[in-house]
Amino acid sequence: MLTADEVTANRATQESSMMDRCKIMTPANVTGDYGQEAMTYSDGSELVCGFEPASSQRGGSIAGVVVELYARLRMKSSDAVNLTPNYRIKITSRTGAALATAEVYQMIGYHRQGPTATVIDLQRVSV
Repeated sequence: MLTADEVTANRATQESSMMDRCKIMTPANVTGDYGQEAMTYSDGSELVCGFEPASSQRGGSIAGVVVELYARLRMKSSDAVNLTPNYRIKITSRTGAALATAEVYQMIGYHRQGPTATVIDLQRVSV
């Protein structure tokens, strides 16, 4: 069993390896001019994160059935406390370089809490 100091050290190592930047996009329900409901999103502060693009290890085609490819995001546990599947994540920087066009992803299901970071599966919704 790990001690509290060891867990803290492991979290610090995990956070120092997160070389990307992202913004949590908070959802809000709005009503249009004709009564239609829609969802809008507002950007939060830029946070450190670790983004892993979709790969063939998490999807592809098996016997003609297409399996969805998901991206994966690691973030500090304290940054992901209130997230639900309605939230979106905007990737603004990869490995220290700002993206010309931010990439927006929808959360797939609820985040998973690991001992050193929170892991979130994502599906791309825009470029």
